[in-house]
Amino acid sequence: MGFLTFWFGLALTRSSPPRSFSRPPSTTPHPARLRPLGGTVPRLVRRRGALELTHVLTGQATVEISVEQARKLLRSLDLGHVVGLRDRAVLGVLAYTGARVGAVARLRLGDLRNFGEQRALRFREKGGKVREIPVRHDLDAWLRAYLDAAGIAGQDGKLALFRAADGKRRQLTPAGYRAHSMRQMLKRRLEDAGLPHLFSPHSFRVAVVTDLLNQNVPLEDVQYLAGHSNPRTTQIYDRRRRRVTRNIVERISI
Repeated sequence: MGFLTFWFGLALTRSSPPRSFSRPPSTTPHPARLRPLGGTVPRLVRRRGALELTHVLTGQATVEISVEQARKLLRSLDLGHVVGLRDRAVLGVLAYTGARVGAVARLRLGDLRNFGEQRALRFREKGGKVREIPVRHDLDAWLRAYLDAAGIAGQDGKLALFRAADGKRRQLTPAGYRAHSMRQMLKRRLEDAGLPHLFSPHSFRVAVVTDLLNQNVPLEDVQYLAGHSNPRTTQIYDRRRRRVTRNIVERISI
């Protein structure tokens, strides 16, 4: 028994790497393996010489804009000048394609592709992915009205589709319309329409996904439209579950 015990202990010693007791083993998960929880993101913070895991508040989850609110927003736009036509076209692209605002800002004139009876928008998404989304008839009319008023329909296809504006003179400039400026425009338009400021361009993505799934459009089709590589991501955007959960808890008889 002593001989077996000796060799068994020796084998464990050789197979186990030497362990340093100068520092206790870390039990803190690596930040890259952590997923955001609700409206927070994980952060490692140094406190009293030690790293501690905490969650930093980044705001609430994206709020879905309803169909009625989106229609009210679009109806409220002043279309008597090119800036109003541009803003309607931008909001229309967000509402009728579910694209990310960054992808909308990256659109070039050549990305509005003409296939005869049908036109499509070619989006460049995160990770270098490219996808084409058909342009519905009303959005097509809004894009044509904007391009005609801006006088840029025949320009180089590498130039920006949406242009920045000189707000005081209500004229467009050669510079592209940045995503940050689109977000600011939405806030101003929401205020003009008497709608809550809590909506963002991402609110349209949530609304598009929820609305289409509510109409029993196949998940894989909605996933492609939203540009999600994983269908689970698309399901996160689906707010029908939140409504069903609320309906269930309201039935508790306490």
